[in-house]
Amino acid sequence: MNMIEKFLDVDVPSCDKYKTVDALLLGGGRAGINILQIFELYDWLHLDGVVDQNENAPGMQLASALEVPTFINVTVALQQFEGDLVIDATGNSSVSSEVMLYCSRMNKEYISGMSAKLLFHLAHTHVKEKHEIQEQALRVEMLKTMLQIYQKLGVQSASDHLVSEGMQGSAKFVVSNKAIALECGEKNIRILGGLGIDPLPTNLPMEVVESLMEELRSVQEVPVIELSKTIKLEEVEGEFGLAVPLFIEGNFRYLLLFQLEGSLLSRHRAELSILVLHLQHALETENRQRILLELAYRDSLTGIYNRRFFDERLQQEADRFQRFTHGRLAIMFIDLDHFKLLNDQYGHIAADKVLQDVVLLIQEQLRSYDVLARYGGDEFIVMLLGVEEEQVLNIAKRVLAVTSELAAQNGKSEIHSNVSFSMGISMAETGSEIDTANLLKRADQALYRAKKMGRKQFQIL
Repeated sequence: MNMIEKFLDVDVPSCDKYKTVDALLLGGGRAGINILQIFELYDWLHLDGVVDQNENAPGMQLASALEVPTFINVTVALQQFEGDLVIDATGNSSVSSEVMLYCSRMNKEYISGMSAKLLFHLAHTHVKEKHEIQEQALRVEMLKTMLQIYQKLGVQSASDHLVSEGMQGSAKFVVSNKAIALECGEKNIRILGGLGIDPLPTNLPMEVVESLMEELRSVQEVPVIELSKTIKLEEVEGEFGLAVPLFIEGNFRYLLLFQLEGSLLSRHRAELSILVLHLQHALETENRQRILLELAYRDSLTGIYNRRFFDERLQQEADRFQRFTHGRLAIMFIDLDHFKLLNDQYGHIAADKVLQDVVLLIQEQLRSYDVLARYGGDEFIVMLLGVEEEQVLNIAKRVLAVTSELAAQNGKSEIHSNVSFSMGISMAETGSEIDTANLLKRADQALYRAKKMGRKQFQIL
């Protein structure tokens, strides 16, 4: 097999003699540097040493950085060499004569003169093309990651997905096989995901982030930060040396940590910075979308959900409860008795204050996962999830008692003392198809019955 072909094509079948190649390189100049880079690309190429009379030659310095032995004396290097191939890139005739004699006597392969020059040009072209391909691949990966991030913006509550996609994509730019994404709240840290970490840590104390905060705040405008002191996380092997803090509307919100597998090249830092800025912009866009969506689903006066949200959520829960085998789905209509008269008598401002106070007291009687919404002017609706009939009765009694507490808290307010409720309740069994329109209709009929029977009470259908 031709040795130059062996160098330049890893797909060429290897001869038995050359399953691996051990070589000695003579010359630490420009040609030597390019050949050194070829040896770094392939595992089957091993460089036993680099020789140059100038110990400060660029190739000698690169060899030292790569922990390849260096020699300034050709004779000494040849005496110690036990490999297969000698590459002479010096162009020195006296060196060539000594090396040719050595290779002939020791049955070593020898590349020099025009062959070495050809190898240099081929190596230079190969390395250049490989770098260009790598750069193009990184740009494609960046665009792919940006597209994935953009697509996640269409997902409700997409923040976690955005950060996870950003971590996965960013790791390719910093040559990292281990990374972790964190959401940093004021009182706790939440793990959003990890790369190359299985299982994820179970305990991440706030001290981990607090120790970083001063450094992160001081460089808020820098997207990618090489830490002055690496971070060690419990249950994770290795240390994290690169941090990417993400700020939402100026507030520190997320943190990506990476373990570096070498130095961070300037071009990779620049491309990673572009990706991080894109990720941060996407997170801020998602945050604004979430706020707008929340406003669309909230009642502006009381702050609770509105009818639009309630109707959508009721259908979702009705579909979900078909798969359950225990409990009931209950609807509770709450109507303030004669509220129009109170509104006319005491004015809109006082009446609005009553509605706000009523909502706060009703919320206290409900469970955290029950849904309260303002369904109309003075009419509220509650969805009770997974309840038994006895629980429904207890909750209804507590809500009715709110009027007494409202009067006690506002003893000097005449309008608060005159507030009372009428309530209508309907229930549906789980495990079967639930007709939401019928469920609402029966709750409304129960409310009408409660009013007809004297108000200040609840009825169940």
